[in-house]
Amino acid sequence: MDEERSSIVLIFDLDNTVIYSHIDFRAIRLALIEILHKYGSTFPTEMLVRHAIPELVAMGEHIGPEVGKAMWEVVMHHERAGLEGATLVEHAPEVLNTLKGWGYRLALLTNNGRAAVEEVLHAFGLAGTFEVVVSREDVHSPKPSPEGITLILNRLRGSPALAYMIGDAWIDGLAAQRAGVRFIAFQPREEDLRSRGIVPWAVIQDLRELLRFFPPKEPQRNL
Repeated sequence: MDEERSSIVLIFDLDNTVIYSHIDFRAIRLALIEILHKYGSTFPTEMLVRHAIPELVAMGEHIGPEVGKAMWEVVMHHERAGLEGATLVEHAPEVLNTLKGWGYRLALLTNNGRAAVEEVLHAFGLAGTFEVVVSREDVHSPKPSPEGITLILNRLRGSPALAYMIGDAWIDGLAAQRAGVRFIAFQPREEDLRSRGIVPWAVIQDLRELLRFFPPKEPQRNL
């Protein structure tokens, strides 16, 4: 196996990158904001709605542990409901298996809970695809914190210079930027990226485009 290829780490987001879920992230944010306002937050909704879900929960935990607990319960309720009807992103299994077969190291980084993630991976036959799976329970600060990326690279003894984060959302791009790894945006809302100063290394609309960026090892030529 080519030494450089075996050192390249491809870190995938789950929702809307590997699977299409029906998790309504805006509805979650609004429900969490309602809880924050109930407990005395005076920040306007239009400002809070731009925050990542873990950031909103962290605000609640700052108010009190019981508030944070109530907010996580809201998140898990929406998560379970949204993952029930999940479907695979087009070409995801073939692309993932091809990249793995070519020697690239694959990891999964998601803000979803581990139980839900494991259930989804088993359901779609992807349980053995990723060398490392990091869910929100595995870190103190989920995306957009870079902690999950750093944890993955530490476990795989990988280098940020040879790592790529593939995801659809601004939180994926910001986590990548903070961790010093390249970000490949998959079917993103590009205005969300621009408004937060996130510049992807590449933007793709089809996962098969990854196979152009990460080709197989060239066969050695006979001299």
